[in-house]
Amino acid sequence: MIYLVEQSRLLSTFDITSFEQLEESIYNMAPSMCEYYLNDLTTLSEENSYLNRSNIQQTIYTDMYNIHLDYNFNIYIETLINDNQYETESLW
Repeated sequence: MIYLVEQSRLLSTFDITSFEQLEESIYNMAPSMCEYYLNDLTTLSEENSYLNRSNIQQTIYTDMYNIHLDYNFNIYIETLINDNQYETESLW
């Protein structure tokens, strides 16, 4: 799933002033806290936004999310989590 995120909301969530500071901020915080923030941002954003991959300027890779900045300065969060998969299989 790909979500379009408001840039101001993302910057205020991570307490930064520019997208370039985001990677450092993410890698300096606890992974669970980062995932919580990114999950919260995706629930408040437009679901299934279209992302032209040839228009990506910069990408930040995390364990469960990719954060893309395009040349129009739109920010997209791509979830790498598949909700249909379970950690363990059913016994039935």
